[in-house]
Amino acid sequence: MPLPQRIKSGGFFYKVIADGSNDLVMADKELQALTNHRELTLSLRAGFPRMPETLLHEILHCAAYQSDLQSDWGEKHEAYVERLGSALYTLFMDNPDLLRYWL
Repeated sequence: MPLPQRIKSGGFFYKVIADGSNDLVMADKELQALTNHRELTLSLRAGFPRMPETLLHEILHCAAYQSDLQSDWGEKHEAYVERLGSALYTLFMDNPDLLRYWL
């Protein structure tokens, strides 16, 4: 299945970019993905083998931002998103009928 072109989160549409032309560096650290809430973009490194899991991780950043959890979680934000993303991705992969049930 192809990568979606946009994702809706909290009433906002984020453009999904996976062409490798974006600078995915923050604080001198190379990233596999980056969410920009001002520009409403989710940038993913093209060809990254864990792209589906990484996309879910970035979507969780959007949900946390839209629900103001980022400020509640503070410096633990990235760790929470990492753990939740990994757990949800595994849950969805192990139970594909679950997503179809909700849809």
